Amino acid sequence: GTSGLTGAAPIWSSFMVNAIPIITGGNPSSFTRPAGIVEKEICTISGTEPSQWCPSHRTELFASDQLPIVKGYDLWQKASIDSWTGLLSSAECSDFIVEEMALNVTDKWAVKWINETNQGSSWAKSLGFTEPFFFTPDKTCTQNDSRPILSFQSLADGDVISASPLLIYGRAGATSNFYQYRLEYGIGDDPSEWHLLDKSKIPVNDPDLLYEWDISELPAGRVTLRLYLISTEGTSAQVRIRIDLQVPTPTPTETATATETLTATTTPSPTWTETATISLISSITMTPILTPTKTSTLTPTP
Repeated sequence: GTSGLTGAAPIWSSFMVNAIPIITGGNPSSFTRPAGIVEKEICTISGTEPSQWCPSHRTELFASDQLPIVKGYDLWQKASIDSWTGLLSSAECSDFIVEEMALNVTDKWAVKWINETNQGSSWAKSLGFTEPFFFTPDKTCTQNDSRPILSFQSLADGDVISASPLLIYGRAGATSNFYQYRLEYGIGDDPSEWHLLDKSKIPVNDPDLLYEWDISELPAGRVTLRLYLISTEGTSAQVRIRIDLQVPTPTPTETATATETLTATTTPSPTWTETATISLISSITMTPILTPTKTSTLTPTP
């Protein structure tokens, strides 16, 4: 019931601690490092040369012909990815490249542990990765993989637009895995918010009118247009152009309004004179009002 760790190792350690003073007479010889041994700094977590994102380093001894793996294989990798396929970019897939912080774990059981267990998820988060975890692809994109068909046809970056409506022509499709395209705009050269103009699940692989945009009410200035393509695999691709809206503001037309005109009419006020007052008083006829007088009636006595 005793393992090498709990039995043999402690026995050997105890033997050496007691034997060395006897053999050396209490004066052990100095240790000389053998030839071919070198010191290298490594990432404490991965064991590779540390990338710029590794949070903890240490120095380790190596045989000169067995050096640590280079930092390009560290757990943290800033990878150039073809956004449509999710594979490593290449000269054959260079139109839709994004830089992604990838978790360099390729073993399928390790990937399963990180994605499907709380312990694995917590470990990855403690290293600075966020869900959903993006793992370094093990394949490179080629011309045989699915490709987006995505471009503006009628507009170029920097165009000044001075008339409304704006006719937007373009292509929005893919050789395979097409799901939907969205035509959006945002204010400025680098918008933080996008406004939907149109969307469709019908691909437009040949140049065609995508949208007729009434821009008469938009303020003058720089606007960014974006064609955003979504695949059935959850990946995407996009193209952007920046245009300058300088549509003249319509001049309001004055409408005549009938206004009633009031004409002041002077009505002379009567002038009362003393004569008029006397005449008025004298013209009043005083009619006496007779008040009946109650008459006593005699009643005969029988």
